[in-house]
Amino acid sequence: MQNSFVSKAVRFALLAAPVSVAGFSSVAMAQEEAAKVERIEVTGSRIQRQDMETASPVTVIDAAAIRVEGFTSVDQLLQAQTSMAGAAVGSTTNNGADGVAQVDLRGMGAQRTLVLLNGRRMVNSGSGADSAVDLNAIPVAMIARVEILKDGASAVYGSDAIAGVVNIITKKDFEGVQLDLNGSSTDKGDGETGELSALYGFSTDRGNYTFGASFSKREGVIQADRDWTEPGSSSFIPTGSLGGKVQNAQGEWVARSTGYDFTKDSWYQTPSKRYSLFANATQEFADELIFTADVLYTKRKSDQQLAAQPGDIMLDVCGAPGADLVNCITLTPGMIAGGIEADDTGRVNYRRRTTDVGPRIYAQDTDTLRLSAGLAGTLDVHTGMSWDLSYTFGKNEADTSVANSINAVKMENSVYANQAAWFSGAPLTQAIIDDVGYFEQATGGNKQHIVAGVLSGDLFDLEAGAVGFAIGAEYRRDSGYYNPDPVIVAGEGTAAQQDPTNGSYDVVSFYQEVSVP
Repeated sequence: MQNSFVSKAVRFALLAAPVSVAGFSSVAMAQEEAAKVERIEVTGSRIQRQDMETASPVTVIDAAAIRVEGFTSVDQLLQAQTSMAGAAVGSTTNNGADGVAQVDLRGMGAQRTLVLLNGRRMVNSGSGADSAVDLNAIPVAMIARVEILKDGASAVYGSDAIAGVVNIITKKDFEGVQLDLNGSSTDKGDGETGELSALYGFSTDRGNYTFGASFSKREGVIQADRDWTEPGSSSFIPTGSLGGKVQNAQGEWVARSTGYDFTKDSWYQTPSKRYSLFANATQEFADELIFTADVLYTKRKSDQQLAAQPGDIMLDVCGAPGADLVNCITLTPGMIAGGIEADDTGRVNYRRRTTDVGPRIYAQDTDTLRLSAGLAGTLDVHTGMSWDLSYTFGKNEADTSVANSINAVKMENSVYANQAAWFSGAPLTQAIIDDVGYFEQATGGNKQHIVAGVLSGDLFDLEAGAVGFAIGAEYRRDSGYYNPDPVIVAGEGTAAQQDPTNGSYDVVSFYQEVSVP
C-alpha cells in the first residue's frame, strides 16, 4: 500500500480525535497531531488552511458532477452556473469568436475573469494577441474539480481577477487505467458531441505520475434547421442593388422590396475537434521537499460559417461633379428613370451578396502548450511555515483563414469593367468570381513566462485561533502577436482594415495577506 499525502493527513486527523487513555493527555496529543494535518491552498487566498472554508464565496464542481451532467467542454459546465453573465463566447458564437470559449463572471468581460490551472495562471489563447483564456485548451477528462470564486480577488491575483477566479484542479494521485466515452445529440438528431478519453496513473514509494489523452468532436447546427428561427432579411441580396434599386421582371429599376435570408448559411452550434495530451507528477524528494509538475498540450480545429460576404462599395458616376473621369459607371436611361443618381460626392452605392463566390467559411488550427513545475517545502519556524517556488510557461499559436473573402478593390474595378454582368442580376462568370474572391489567411499567438514564490504560515495565536499570513512575489511576462492577411492590412478587403500587432509587457508583483480569526 502506498502512502499518499492525503492518507497521511487522514491518519493524523484520526489520531487527533479525543480519546481517554491513562498515562497521557488526550488534549496535548490532539494539539500535537493537529499541527501535522496537511494544509492546502484554497482559491481566493494564498494562506494554506486545514479546511476548504474561507470568507469568500467559492463554488466547487467535482468530477462526479461533471460526469452526471455529461459535459464535454469546460465552457459547457461553466455556462450552467448562475454566476455566469448571459451567453458567454463559446460553441454557439458563430460570428467573430474564432472558435474560442471564454468565461465571463458578473458581466465584466472575459479579460477580468482569471483562469487558473492548479492554482497557477493559464496562458491566454485564441487567434493571437488575446486577452483571455480559451477554455477549449483544457480537456474535461483531466479535471478533478473546478473551484469558482464569485468575488473580486485582484488583491490576491491581480487586476485580471476583478470579476472572479476559475481554478481548474487536475486529477492527481490516480492509480490504474480509466477509459471514458461520452456523447449526446439534440432532439432533432443533429449537433452531435462526443469525447473519448483515457487516463493512466501509477505510484512509487514517494510519488505519483498520471497521464491522459482525450479527443472530442462537436458537429454543427444550421440556424435555418430550426422552425423557430426567424428568416433573415438582409439588404445585401444576391442580384445586387444600385442606389437601393433593383431591376424587376420588366427590366425597370424599382425600390428593393426583398431581403436575403442569411440563416441558411449560418451556424447555431459551430463544429470543432480537439486533441489533448496531459500529465501530472508529484515526487517527494525528502520529508520537507516536494516536486510537482504538470504539462498540457491541446490542438483545436474549429470552423464557423456565415452567409456570403456582403460587398458594399461606392461607384463613381461618369460626368458627375467630383467623380473619377476614367473609372466610373454610366447611368442608363432606365436607371435615371428609376431614380438612381449620384450623391454630392459624385458616387452611388452598390451592394451585392456575393453568393456566386460562396459562404464565408472561417477555420482555425490552434496549438496550446502549458508547462508548470514547482518545489514546495516547510520551515521549522514557530508552528511551521510553508514555502513554494514555481515556474510556468505557456504558448499558443494559431493559423486562421476565411474562405471566399472578397477583395473590395478588385470588386470595384470589376464592376467598372463589367457593368452589364454586375447590374443584370444574373450569376457572375467564373472568371469574375476568381478575380474578386480570395482565400484570407492570418497567423497569431501568445506566450507567457511566470516565476512565483510564496511563504505562508501562522504568526501567533489568539483565543479564536491562529493568525495566518502569506507573503510572496511574482514576475510575469506576457507577449502576443497577430498578422492579418496582406489584403486586410492594405485595407482592400470588404472586412475592416487591421494592422499587424506585436507586443509584450512585464509585471512584477509583491503581495501580503493576513487572516485574523
